[in-house]
Amino acid sequence: MTIKQHGGIFGRNPTFNDVTVNDLTAGSGSSIEGSGSSVTFSVDRTDASTDGALVLRAAASSLSIDSDGANKDILIRTGGSTERARFYGDNGNFSIKGNLIVQTSGSGIDFSATSGTGTSELFDDYEEGTWTPVATSITINSGTPSWSGKYTKIGRTVLAEWALSGGANIDVSLSSYLSLPFTASGYSWGTYGNVSTNTHIGGMVTFSSSLYFGTAASGISSASGTILFQV
Repeated sequence: MTIKQHGGIFGRNPTFNDVTVNDLTAGSGSSIEGSGSSVTFSVDRTDASTDGALVLRAAASSLSIDSDGANKDILIRTGGSTERARFYGDNGNFSIKGNLIVQTSGSGIDFSATSGTGTSELFDDYEEGTWTPVATSITINSGTPSWSGKYTKIGRTVLAEWALSGGANIDVSLSSYLSLPFTASGYSWGTYGNVSTNTHIGGMVTFSSSLYFGTAASGISSASGTILFQV
């Protein structure tokens, strides 16, 4: 190891303002510790699980970044031995044991390396959820209608499903509509039917944040419908 000193020596204790290390060799159990021993970089020659590779540890076994000498992989462990992620040196693949969390809105998985002429190849959204459709311009003949809905959003595409229950008797017209969980970018057609009679009634169409009944019906007590649209 060569250390080049570029500063002055004050008093009896030398002060190195800049150090250049050309070669560093550490034996078993050797380590380089940071301030307060909060960060430790060590070469662990006795850990069989790492095949005598370089181990970077932080805060005493809370995190280690190990190089698998046999497979040339890079491993991230917690708790000293639990593998959480692995970078495969032979093919460049990366695997994790847990969820991949995107913490910046608009970021995601970029597929721009693939061929295509699309305006975007960024997968930046996936969501599963529920919403309560609000019905407007319907005729309630009896009872209290209960509306429910669930959706799956993949990028700009939304698959929404709604249901009417509660035993109410209602009529819907071409001016009747339900609220959507997202605002549609254009017109999309879906269908709905009468659950109690197991019959198809007709179509529905998106318009902005609303889902209009494209086919009028009367005496509905239970119904459901689906719509696929883009935002």
